[in-house]
Amino acid sequence: MTNNSKWLTRNVFAIGMLSLFSDMGHELTTAVLPLFLATFGGGAMALGTIEGFSDAASSLVKLWMSYYSDRIGKRKPILIVGYLLTAMMGTLAFVTAWWQILMIRVIAWIGRGARGPVRDALLSESVSAEAHGRAFGFEGAMDTIGAILGPLIALLLLSLMPLQKIFLIAFIPGAITIAIVVFILKDIPRVAQPGLRMMASLQALPRRFWRYVLSVGVFGLGNFAHTLLVLHSVTLLTPQ
Repeated sequence: MTNNSKWLTRNVFAIGMLSLFSDMGHELTTAVLPLFLATFGGGAMALGTIEGFSDAASSLVKLWMSYYSDRIGKRKPILIVGYLLTAMMGTLAFVTAWWQILMIRVIAWIGRGARGPVRDALLSESVSAEAHGRAFGFEGAMDTIGAILGPLIALLLLSLMPLQKIFLIAFIPGAITIAIVVFILKDIPRVAQPGLRMMASLQALPRRFWRYVLSVGVFGLGNFAHTLLVLHSVTLLTPQ
């Protein structure tokens, strides 16, 4: 742990950079995915299927991986695998059918789901409780910057290279995230809990937490994949 005056620790900075480059990479590919899918004749149904299965896989893995990380007492190995799987989005450059996009996206989003809660747990363990707001604020800011830079880079590259090569560019931020996890991020020693059980852990959560989950879930029912808006825009703006 660190004192309250020193909140930008090595891990906080590393996790911030992870969010920056990871979000840059996957937003870069997501921005051009609807346009790329259209080249295979895939429409809204194909895109919705890809997004739906990917988000479902990510959500299920999030629930299990956060429990598994506490049970084994380690964060870094899971993060390495998670960021490695997410970096596979660059392999979209080699697909020849929309179902291959589905497979790659699901695998990448499994990695994204695996690393998310584990990354947040490590971030909270890397600073004192009084500095959690600043640490998570820094990580969120880096994530937002990455979400802006990714589509911006994709937009600039559209006029310079074919879509397939844009996906290859996504390997660069993906490789950077893996290097950060392996060489910069430090695991925080913690005691393994081999006897930990998921159902018991869920039952131990306070009632106010479940009220919060219910409230968020209600709003989540109205959520939809933003890539569908991109696909609709492409359809409207493309000359017949």
